[in-house]
Amino acid sequence: MSEEDRFVGPKALELFTTTLIRPLPWEIKAGKIVVVKRFDQHVELESTPGIPYVPDLQERVIITQGLEKEVLSKELSQALAIFKAVEDFLPDYMGRATGMFRNNLGISASYNQWGREELQHSLALGLILERTGNKTAQQLVEEHQANLLRTWELPFPTQRQMVLYAAFQERNTDLAYQALATQAEKEDAPITAKILRIISKDEAYHGGGYRAFARIYYDLDQEGTIQDAVHVAANYRMPAQNLSPHPRSRATTLIKVGALSRAMIERDTILHTLRGFRFIPEDVIRETVRAFEKK
Repeated sequence: MSEEDRFVGPKALELFTTTLIRPLPWEIKAGKIVVVKRFDQHVELESTPGIPYVPDLQERVIITQGLEKEVLSKELSQALAIFKAVEDFLPDYMGRATGMFRNNLGISASYNQWGREELQHSLALGLILERTGNKTAQQLVEEHQANLLRTWELPFPTQRQMVLYAAFQERNTDLAYQALATQAEKEDAPITAKILRIISKDEAYHGGGYRAFARIYYDLDQEGTIQDAVHVAANYRMPAQNLSPHPRSRATTLIKVGALSRAMIERDTILHTLRGFRFIPEDVIRETVRAFEKK
């Protein structure tokens, strides 16, 4: 066991068991999505003082009634299918994390919660596509199985770099789901939009957790953690960029529905996340963002 695991693991476990751990704020079963009524009060972790609000699990509301009446544009339905395809690589994400963080008590524990929540994202997107008439259940199964012909591999080789990467990735995904929800609202599909927004809230919550884990690494090695954050930011890519068999058409579709843009990546993801770590000097942040923009 490394010095890093011995230092970070127990502190990460304390953070997880006192702050990050939570009951499922929403769940999907038998074609219904049930949401805790006060789920909208969840915000990003680091803007919540102390232990986040733990919802009353008796306060529930079904939000999928009438979903079958909504009509989605071709571009939006394609974008949802793209996001579902990326979510479907969850076995790869979990498998790589399980091996990499085996000796890290806290982050290993947190991935079990993360995986359970992420599983619902794929199921929810499939539910939208099926109920709105854009995919049949058989098509969803076939496309999922076709995905298994490819694998996702770690974009960075170390624990610390992957924690930093996850902070960027969760922020980016949060923004993308918010954009998809806005597009759904423009298309008069409020139930679809509501589902996409609860997914985005999960991503925001996860992003706050990874930023908090990153600060534990910083406590152990300040200079090295800053260097890794800059390196990850400079080489940041969303998972889908290496998973899609048709990256150009995929990018075109996501741009059309607002789920991909230069500003979203450079300013709203890279800049926001670097500042969110709270340990990187502002001049380093600005130089890192400028370098990314040039690439």
